[in-house]
Amino acid sequence: MAAPSTVSELRSICKYLRPSVLFLMETKASNLTCVRLRRTLGFDNMFCVESRGLSGGLCLFWKTNLSVNVYAWCDSFIKAQISATNDIDWEGIFVYGHPNYMRRKELWNELTYVNNNLHVPRAFIGDFNDVISQHEKVGLHPKPTSQIDTFRGFVDKNVLMDLELQGTKYTWFSNPRNGFVTKERIDRVLANWEWRKAFQHATLSALPAISSDHTPLVLNIKPREKRSRCFKFEAFWADHADCGNVINRGWNSACNTTVDHWTNLIRRMNRCKQELVKWSRVNFKRADVEIQKLMHSLKLAEERDYSDTQQQEINKLKMDITALWKQEEKYWGQRSRVKWLKFDDKNTAFFHASTIQRRDRNRIERLKDTSGEWVCGENEILKWLIGNGDKVRILEDNWILNMNKRPVIMSNDVTFVKELISVGQGWNVSELRKHFDGDTIGKIIRTPVSVIGREDKFSWPLKEDGKYTVKTGYHVARKEQHINDSSVPSTSDDFNDLWRDIWKLKVPQKIRTFLWRVSHNILPEPESTEHALLLCPWTRAAWFGAQIQCCPTAHTVCTGTDYDLCSSRVGFLAWEVWKARNLAVHHRSKPNPFLVINKAKQMETKFADSAELEGLPGGRLCQDELTFLEVFSGGATAAVLRDHVGNLLTASNSRIAASSPLAAEALAVREAVILAQNFQLQRVIFESDSLKLIQALKSKASIAEIQVILDDILDLVRNISNFGFTWVPREGNALAHEVAKLTAHGSLGQNWPSCKPQSVMNILNEERCLSLHWASRS
Repeated sequence: MAAPSTVSELRSICKYLRPSVLFLMETKASNLTCVRLRRTLGFDNMFCVESRGLSGGLCLFWKTNLSVNVYAWCDSFIKAQISATNDIDWEGIFVYGHPNYMRRKELWNELTYVNNNLHVPRAFIGDFNDVISQHEKVGLHPKPTSQIDTFRGFVDKNVLMDLELQGTKYTWFSNPRNGFVTKERIDRVLANWEWRKAFQHATLSALPAISSDHTPLVLNIKPREKRSRCFKFEAFWADHADCGNVINRGWNSACNTTVDHWTNLIRRMNRCKQELVKWSRVNFKRADVEIQKLMHSLKLAEERDYSDTQQQEINKLKMDITALWKQEEKYWGQRSRVKWLKFDDKNTAFFHASTIQRRDRNRIERLKDTSGEWVCGENEILKWLIGNGDKVRILEDNWILNMNKRPVIMSNDVTFVKELISVGQGWNVSELRKHFDGDTIGKIIRTPVSVIGREDKFSWPLKEDGKYTVKTGYHVARKEQHINDSSVPSTSDDFNDLWRDIWKLKVPQKIRTFLWRVSHNILPEPESTEHALLLCPWTRAAWFGAQIQCCPTAHTVCTGTDYDLCSSRVGFLAWEVWKARNLAVHHRSKPNPFLVINKAKQMETKFADSAELEGLPGGRLCQDELTFLEVFSGGATAAVLRDHVGNLLTASNSRIAASSPLAAEALAVREAVILAQNFQLQRVIFESDSLKLIQALKSKASIAEIQVILDDILDLVRNISNFGFTWVPREGNALAHEVAKLTAHGSLGQNWPSCKPQSVMNILNEERCLSLHWASRS
């Protein structure tokens, strides 16, 4: 501990994190050395267990904002009663598990015997030198099962929960040995239910290991950061007689016949949420608090002299307490995501514990960016979508499209992004040139910005719609694991890489799911997948007699011989083989390979016929009234206004900087909407040859790359009483395409409708002739 690097690391931790308590293990230091360190780190009090020779030693530092009463200690632990102003007292047991297994076993028995009061909030903190499972160790040799079982027994007997560790999977790293580093998670915090209930939002995170082979752990029992809660319909609301009336009131009060059905639906839903929240605040209090109040009132009522009125009061209090118990149980049951227990089973404590543990698993403390750097905090993890720029800081926040690092700024007289925006126009290029280099300016002007002053908001950069889902996080983690894992896992369960192509097969969904389970060897049967589907004598006959004509053997199955196993026929045949095998095992029927082959063929034919029917065209779309057409080409947009017979009325064209063709299409549609508003048009159809953009506008779907522009468009068109968005092929968008192309080449000015180029005249003449031709035929 006296090493300069260790002291420097501790000083840095204390400077930036300012902990109230610091626990050090294996100090190998005397009491005098610990006193000097206490002063250096800025702590007020300490308790030291001196080392014996050149090993061991424990030290506990704390500040005056806490009251710490050390009441027991030895070479392996320090027990202390910890209390703070306006907080719950709890027992902290700071542990160091001896490297010798027998010594550790004695320690676990001693702590289990002494700490038999489960109703005291208690947390075990430190280096246990044990793991809970084999997954918590990577090394040349596995952890002995007997040691794991002993430690798990200690955890179970003391009814402890393991706090979720954020930031790393392992807390101890060995020196390289034979080209390999052993990693284990032996440092942790174990808490009982009372402690976990008292500190529901506590977090445990790991810092990098610098001067030690252990990673420092940071336990924050009361994180300051608060997040806004999303609306949830509480299950116990439905038990109240007024719940239906509240929903009806909210639904009917938001109806507006002047807007489209989708907008009406959103308004009704939001109004229902507001009414339910307002009603809940008045009618429902915190169940646990109200129960304690009613318990006290019941106790006083039962102590009074008996009377009919008193008995009625007692009965009512008991009914109210029972109702609140049910409400509390539903509240925690709804949040625990545990579906296999009923609300009537009185499992509130279990639900509560499940919820707290799930919150730990679901909490995202930090993420790794594309360059491999860890980022933490909402401002760094998420990408800002620029509205008015009021909230977004230029240097600290992540806001420039396709740029993950912080921009280099040449002058410090601007702080927020709003100072770089011209209201109603977008980026102020002259202002950008004062503060950024050319490459950064190019990325900024390609970053979408609102022209109507919308609020800034966050977006998840790793999903197209900008919304985080667990599925997205899973796929990102799997991709990163695949890249980092240089070793190829050994397998004999199926054909290599088969599961990668399963989802592309043209088979029913149930067969895809079945094949996925097959490829992961998780069929619900004791025998191996190879034997059940491939190596049984009758299954080999089915595979050879089918059209695929393969003959599985133990050698070909283990080596992954290619039999075109990603064809859809394999899926149908494997499914029928599995069904026949289950009938043989569970109903004692004799499997028939020829019958299996015929059933697979029939199923394949039936599925192909149904798929062909589903693919038949369903109808055609037509358009009328006023029409806009726009197109992206060479960094330019064009919005062309025409009447219902195709006559050119006016147009708008400009050169732009956009991150992609989709972004340019969106900019052009926004320009068209603004043009329609300037002409005060009330019946407009906006056409684009970007199917993805039109689908997003019609369904109000999210696309993170252009979300700011989409929001602007949907806000602007609300001022048009009758509008629509429709897709047209590029051939039907020839005029706008030509205008955009000429604009991109710099050969078309803003006043071109009054002096049309020859190429534009040719397109107009061709369209006019075509229109007359179809009119004469009709």
